[in-house]
Parts: sequence; structure tokens; C-alpha cells
Amino acid sequence: MNKRDQRGLSLVEVLIYLAIFSILVVALININTRIILAKLKNQSLENLQNQGRYACSRLTTDLHSTETINTDTTNERLHLTMVSADLTDDVYYYLQDQQLYRQIGESPGEALTALPVIIDTLDFSLLTIDTEPQGIKLNISLTDSRAASRTEFNNTLDLNTTLVIRQ
Repeated sequence: MNKRDQRGLSLVEVLIYLAIFSILVVALININTRIILAKLKNQSLENLQNQGRYACSRLTTDLHSTETINTDTTNERLHLTMVSADLTDDVYYYLQDQQLYRQIGESPGEALTALPVIIDTLDFSLLTIDTEPQGIKLNISLTDSRAASRTEFNNTLDLNTTLVIRQ
């Protein structure tokens, strides 16, 4: 049997195939990594949006059944007096340890946000007509607390809304 009649791959052909295969594997790993990082970033942003939406919806619900609004600038609290058919409750919204809390009367506060979401800014501004409170302007800035460790979590959500008392 002659050497020319033998079928097989030469060393150069094997090296070319390995180089092409390696390039494809590296490209696929890079694409997969980018997909995972984009998914983490989107989940972080979705978490911020969900918690911000929940906090705003609770505040909106309370404002629709409130009789009076007061802001306590010394304690950075929003004080709502809720009136229903059989009782009157005071509801407080306040910031503690970078979390938003809702407290009814003297009961312990209920956290409206949870880690990893932290609140950087919480501002309540009274909206008045003829010195009567008619609503509040809410400015809340939420951030993912994991942003310092991973850039994928570097998300901030600023919510600015105006909430009006139902007449």
C-alpha cells in the first residue's frame, strides 16, 4: 500500500479544524454570557418597577379614602387621616433604613419595599387649593442595592406622580 493511497487528515488540517471550532465555541460562550447578563439586568429593573408600582398603588388607594393630609417635614413622614363608615385611622408613610413603610395607627409599620430595592429619595409635596390639601406630589427614587457588586444591577427608577384626593 502506498502512502498516497491512505486517507486521513494532515496535522495542518487538524489545526485548522481546531481553530475554527475554538472560534465558534468562544463566540457561543460570549453570546450566552451576554444573554445571561441582559436577563439579570432586566430582572433587576422589573423588581424596581414592581416594588415602585406596589408602593404607589397602596398610597393611591389610601389617598382615595383620606379626609386630611399632613406632611411632617421633621420626620419626613406623610400623615393621612382615613375615614370610613365605622372608624377613623391615621396612616403614616415613612422611610426607615432605606425602605418605605406604611403604618396604621399605633400598629407596627408594614414594609412596602424589600431588599434588594432601596429608596434613595422620598419626597412628599402637598398640593393645596385655598389652603386645603387636595393631593400630594410624590417623588421616589428606587435603586438596586446590589449595584455596587455587579454592573448588571446598576438600575435606578425615578417615579414622579401626582395623587389627588377624591371628592
